[in-house]
Amino acid sequence: MVANKTVFFDIRFGASGDMLLASLIDAGLRIDELISTLSSIPIDGWSIEPKKIVRNHFAGTQLLVTCDEESSTRTLSLIISMLEKSSLAPRAKKNAIATFTSLAHAESRVHGIAPGEVHFHEIGAKDSILDIAGFCAAMDILGIEKIFYNEIPFSRGSIASRHGILPLPSPALSELSRGARVVMTDFEGELITPTAAALLRSLGLQLTRSVSPATLLCSGIGFGTCEYTFPSFTRAFILLEVKSGEGDFLTEIVCAIDDMNLQIFPHVLEKLLAAGALDVYLTPLVMKKGRPGFLLTALCNPSDEDALKRIIFRETTTIGVRIQTMWREKLERSTEEITIEGHIVRMKISRHSDYITNIKPEYEDIKKIADATGKPLRELMEQAIKVYEGERK
Repeated sequence: MVANKTVFFDIRFGASGDMLLASLIDAGLRIDELISTLSSIPIDGWSIEPKKIVRNHFAGTQLLVTCDEESSTRTLSLIISMLEKSSLAPRAKKNAIATFTSLAHAESRVHGIAPGEVHFHEIGAKDSILDIAGFCAAMDILGIEKIFYNEIPFSRGSIASRHGILPLPSPALSELSRGARVVMTDFEGELITPTAAALLRSLGLQLTRSVSPATLLCSGIGFGTCEYTFPSFTRAFILLEVKSGEGDFLTEIVCAIDDMNLQIFPHVLEKLLAAGALDVYLTPLVMKKGRPGFLLTALCNPSDEDALKRIIFRETTTIGVRIQTMWREKLERSTEEITIEGHIVRMKISRHSDYITNIKPEYEDIKKIADATGKPLRELMEQAIKVYEGERK
């Protein structure tokens, strides 16, 4: 059995770097461990203090990050250098660098310059560096393997920045939200900061549907420094997923079709596989009014969902699809080589807890031998398995 600790961030009512971190502290992250880790970053004149508060009838934690004033700005290369000089754990260091790189690319698209030319102002300030590095360090301290979050809420209004008055959602947030699901709200005031968006988009997976059941270990609420007329907070749910083997999350897209030329189906399947589908298949159905039809099913990584939906809607006659996120458990797989009839054959081996559950010769390798020798393909497959089993003895 494999137990994975994950965290789900509910950001419907807002999120910033300090709010994400505050929610983890409220859920049990030890502040002394966090400060000890952050102290290795080569910046001085800062302090972090969590404070328990009650706001809008909810109790939670507010993280007060205090830094000496500074007038300088920092480039991506300078921030990366600072992080690399720290003693952050390798994964935390890698994730922090990935987050800042994501921010640099978003800012470069907003301002029309190269990522290396971006000069971070608010985001390059000490408190933002501490928020991002602190969040990444917290994942290691808490032993969290995966990060999930829901839709990104867009708000109305404007905010003041070094670049002047900016509309909400801010241009950087809009860039960072490309490809993600967003929700337009009537809230006025900054709900999601670019820092929070960069952390979640760089390190997490957006979920809009339920996933496999897990045990809730603890939860926390993180408040920001801004107070609005509406509740504004981030919720963190730390979960324990128990699996019996290796696996990952997949998206399943299905639709029933009974009014399409059958000659089109092979073309659709080919396009879906070329676009990243892990598996595509058709299941015969008897539809309403007794009409024959097919259930088209496509399995893919969540990141490929939109591309596959576009193909299905453009290439088939369906007017809707059903989508769900599911857990795929995988056997350990490896490839070994044997020789039969003077030809190399790749053998696909599946194992569960060091026990071989399946031995399968690569079809294309066997087909080439059958074409070259004239021997039955079925007999060559049996021969390959016998040779492999004989070599293992």
